[in-house]
Amino acid sequence: MEGVKTELVNGFSNMNHQVIDLVLSTYEVMCMAC
Repeated sequence: MEGVKTELVNGFSNMNHQVIDLVLSTYEVMCMAC
């Protein structure tokens, strides 16, 4: 059970990093447009 929990936490962490990267790159593009 612990292993499954760790897998889920790692999956969420990776997803969050991807979302943050996406948001940051979107902000960069918007700033360039300004």
